[in-house]
Amino acid sequence: MVEHKKSWMILATAAVIVAGALVFGAAVRAQAQGGQPALARGAGMMARGAGMMAQGAGIMAQGRMMRRGMVMRRGPMAPGGGGPMGFGRDLLAPRLARQLGLTQDQRAEIRTVMESHRVEAKALADKGQPTRQQLHDAIVSNNTAGIDALAQQLGQLQAETAKLRARVRAEVLSKLTPEQLDKLKTLEAQAQERMKERQERMKEMAQQRQQRLQERQQRLQERQQRLQDSRR
Repeated sequence: MVEHKKSWMILATAAVIVAGALVFGAAVRAQAQGGQPALARGAGMMARGAGMMAQGAGIMAQGRMMRRGMVMRRGPMAPGGGGPMGFGRDLLAPRLARQLGLTQDQRAEIRTVMESHRVEAKALADKGQPTRQQLHDAIVSNNTAGIDALAQQLGQLQAETAKLRARVRAEVLSKLTPEQLDKLKTLEAQAQERMKERQERMKEMAQQRQQRLQERQQRLQERQQRLQDSRR
């Protein structure tokens, strides 16, 4: 599965690069043909091409984060996310289970905890989906009374889900040793630090891409101005 995802990402990146090259070539041909309209079209095409390349880089960055897994993105001790069973699934993930040193007995106990709450979790999920859809429909139709009633129902379902998530989490944590709990807290702190660093890098990359795009647009405008001056 990982290799399959890598292949798709490589193909997507190659497609974006080829598209960018074609757009740039089209812009150059438009300039060679002469005339301000052609130059304007070329500038627009270059801008769109740069936007496509920036979008492709963003997709690649998101893909790299996804491959690290849900646990490392939000931290194994994070209070929310993943549904009521998410925390147990996180601990049973091969990488985290090895890092914590979970025994086979502990893994079986965690699975038992999850199984004991599975029916309740499914019932809440089954109620939540249609309620959210009904609330959406009420909003679209501006049904004020329906919005109030459905929002209250959804809030109640979310509160019940949060309570179930907390119960499952507490039961799962009770299966760990004090040393494993300390290790889990350490891993969470490390995961949060890595996430912060990745966010900073992505922000810096986005700023650099924007700057390069602006520089390309500026160079195209300068070429356009020089061409107009040469015709006077």
